[in-house]
Amino acid sequence: MADALVVDRRRLRHRVDGVWAALCSGGWLVAAIIAAAADREFRAHRVTGIAGALLYLGIIAAGGLALGLITAPLVVRMRTKTNEVESGR
Repeated sequence: MADALVVDRRRLRHRVDGVWAALCSGGWLVAAIIAAAADREFRAHRVTGIAGALLYLGIIAAGGLALGLITAPLVVRMRTKTNEVESGR
């Protein structure tokens, strides 16, 4: 029983690693594109003062939000699958 659990865990781990790497790469790429957009907006001086600063911070925060939205579903799935394997389901 314990050997089967270890084998199931390893199989799950290898399958999830590739998906995790792809989603993280995609998420960071999206976040970088959003950060570049924020930088371009800031350098263009289209909006200045407090409004410009808040716009810049909002765009940067959107990059973090995008990264979280891209990777969060897989994290939830990984935790669920790991719990199932550990409980023997």
